[in-house]
Amino acid sequence: MAPITRDMGILDIAESVLTFAHNPVPGVTVPWWAAIVGTTWALRSCTLPLAVIQRRRLARLRTLGPIMKGWEATLLQRLRPIPGISKPGEVPSQNLIQRQYKEKLQQLYKQYDCHPIRTFILPWAQIPLFVTMSLTIRRMSGLPLPSFLDPAMTHAVTSGLDLGGALWFVNLLQPDPTLVFPVFLGAVNYFNIEVNRLGVPLSGNQRVVHFFFRILALTSIPIATQIPMALTVYWTASSTFSLFQNIFLMKLGAGTVKQLIASTNWGRRLKLK
Repeated sequence: MAPITRDMGILDIAESVLTFAHNPVPGVTVPWWAAIVGTTWALRSCTLPLAVIQRRRLARLRTLGPIMKGWEATLLQRLRPIPGISKPGEVPSQNLIQRQYKEKLQQLYKQYDCHPIRTFILPWAQIPLFVTMSLTIRRMSGLPLPSFLDPAMTHAVTSGLDLGGALWFVNLLQPDPTLVFPVFLGAVNYFNIEVNRLGVPLSGNQRVVHFFFRILALTSIPIATQIPMALTVYWTASSTFSLFQNIFLMKLGAGTVKQLIASTNWGRRLKLK
């Protein structure tokens, strides 16, 4: 592994980590596909504590839903004058009610440590990691990067990637000719979306968002057919880790798959429960 210096960019550091995983000690060479998978799972494991914290905060945030609805109904009731009893000026203004509601909301967020901004901490770690690794592997595969990331545009293809695969995907610089990986990647991404919504009732707007993420998951299939296998292997390894992580955090184990199938239209027709 090349020594990390201050003048190295984040992509250079990520490439050094991958190179070390490929050749950890002199005389020992790990296949590039295994180095990519191992590095991905190792880095994602570092974010697992954040995932646990986020899951617990989300659970507390959901329990506050009925409490806040009840509090909102109580405050709205105060806006309605009581005929024959309420006098002019005794009914609080709508602005005052809204301010009281927001103050109560912030109080509960602080009490239960589940403020929405602080609750969704996992994407702040995972998205930069995903983008950095994707750009690094793209550069190692010899594909151009945005000019502000690689002004010289002279990065050479990393040696060994053309023979660093296995089975039918020996050349990691070419897309998967069999489409097995792209389809598998799309399926894993789709299952991730479905597993995340298990046990969570969806409102009208949330159903629209959920449908959008379903489509987004499936669009990974045509994209994966056009990119090098090295990048597809990384995306697949990351998505697979996410799937097992979500199943583990939900503490559903093997029942998760059965519950997921039973929630689909064809699963209901088969009467899976």
